Amino acid sequence: MALGATVRFLGNGHEKRFGITGALLVAIGCVIGKLFSTIALLPNQLNMTFSEMNTQFDIINIIQIGFDMIRLTFLAWWIISIVIGYRLSYRSFKDQPML
Repeated sequence: MALGATVRFLGNGHEKRFGITGALLVAIGCVIGKLFSTIALLPNQLNMTFSEMNTQFDIINIIQIGFDMIRLTFLAWWIISIVIGYRLSYRSFKDQPML
């Protein structure tokens, strides 16, 4: 939510491109967050240390494992987040304050 509001504030959100930018940034944040959470939680699930995991897995395998773990709830939250990022980044003309 903070990302969408920041995009709207910095660009005044008068054009749809601000909404699209906010949605893309939120989507990228969701993917990066999933990657980092997989990197953080995978060693615990496999009873390994973080350094052991780094030597046995390359980043492509970690990304594949992370996306194999995606469930319907993840996708629902991602879609909700992307829609909120779009809506908070874009302000239509009827939402503008009167001067």
